[in-house]
Amino acid sequence: MSLMKRYVEDSDLVRELAREAAQFLRATDRMRALDRAFTACGEAAGKYADPEAVLKRLVREAVFEYGTVRGQHRNAARMPEPVL
Repeated sequence: MSLMKRYVEDSDLVRELAREAAQFLRATDRMRALDRAFTACGEAAGKYADPEAVLKRLVREAVFEYGTVRGQHRNAARMPEPVL
């Protein structure tokens, strides 16, 4: 498998775990799920020649994905239901 394909697959996995974490209602559940996402980052980064650089990149992607989805959930909760 090419290095780029492996990275795309690892990145997809980490972002999916972060998306799932953002959807939990309780903060403790979100933290447990984020812990799994960050653990996956470390495990994936170990496969590369420069694991520290890859780890930073994967964690950054996970944090961005989590923040995006979490923000969408917060905004959706604030919006009133349309009156028909």
